[in-house]
Amino acid sequence: MKKQIICVTLVILVSYSSAFAGRTWFYNEITDSHGNPIGWGNTAIGMRSGNAWPVVAYSDGGPPSSGVVAMLPGSWGNGPVNFTGWRLDGATAPDGTVAFADDQGKVVMLGKTGWGTGSYNGQAMFGSSIAFNSNSVPGVLHEASGSGNLTLTMKSGAAWYGSTVQESGGSPVHTDAFALDFDSYNQANIAFSDGGNLRYGTKGILTGGQWIFSDPIDAPYIPARLDMALTNNDVPYVLYNDVDLLKYAIYDRHSDSWVAGILDEISCNDNFCVTSDNNGGIGVAYVTQFAGQDTLSFAYNNGSGWMGPERLTQADRFRGVGLAFDYENNPVISFVGGDGIMKIAYDPQEVPEPATLAILALGFVLIRRSKEER
Repeated sequence: MKKQIICVTLVILVSYSSAFAGRTWFYNEITDSHGNPIGWGNTAIGMRSGNAWPVVAYSDGGPPSSGVVAMLPGSWGNGPVNFTGWRLDGATAPDGTVAFADDQGKVVMLGKTGWGTGSYNGQAMFGSSIAFNSNSVPGVLHEASGSGNLTLTMKSGAAWYGSTVQESGGSPVHTDAFALDFDSYNQANIAFSDGGNLRYGTKGILTGGQWIFSDPIDAPYIPARLDMALTNNDVPYVLYNDVDLLKYAIYDRHSDSWVAGILDEISCNDNFCVTSDNNGGIGVAYVTQFAGQDTLSFAYNNGSGWMGPERLTQADRFRGVGLAFDYENNPVISFVGGDGIMKIAYDPQEVPEPATLAILALGFVLIRRSKEER
């Protein structure tokens, strides 16, 4: 058993007491291996090695403003490659592997054996959605190059194999707003817009290996963004833009129907990220207008309704945000601040006393956690 102490020198440290009881947020600049701040990039985040170490991907259309950085004891270390696309998505596997996919067919992973790369036959501009099943096998939902068909590509060994998502009559699905997750049966679950309706589909052992789709859930105005996550009981939470609203759809097993509602106001082009914690709670991080400025926001649902949104700090509404949870179920958000610099927002739950906060604000080292690693 090896004890790990993570020490992080805080370049920028701000605290904000929110409406959530006892919650205080801290903000830390993301830097390259030379300690230089990174700015202007869409971001995604994962938590490797038992949800203990953040890994952040960023891209602004390619080098030099793209790459991956992983937090090490006391600093950030660069990953091996640059992304060439604009939109990014990230995921964390049960075995601690982190993976990112861009909109140009590139996948970058960081696991126990180090960094690795892969590729899928993806089409530019329409993004991708990456997720792991319970066996830590990654899959990417994307539009195929050339045909534009919605495609699920799974990793098998060192190769990636794609299959077209098809309606019952064999017609391929065409959409540029979609999201992927896997349930406890390792079935692929997808949410997508068919151009006029929000739909949901499942394929796996309980569907005979065929895609089974829901009736229309809602009729949003061609959402520009869509994301989803499943609880531990396989209940899907789908969030999506509808003009100037951030809406959600939750499947209610008791009534065998979808429950839709409005979470917040949000521009049709603003970014958000949805993921689940270890207890199956659902979190969403996004940027919206609040009190006259673009503001990073966070909301959480433990199955009893939405808590929040919390208003955190100024952020760039045109840049992607990433959300992950650490091993204590604390949210960790990657975003671009109002000053154009990439940062993480972190809630350690244990609020330091005022004297400690004063020391931290002077730039001393914050010991963020002590953890037994298996």
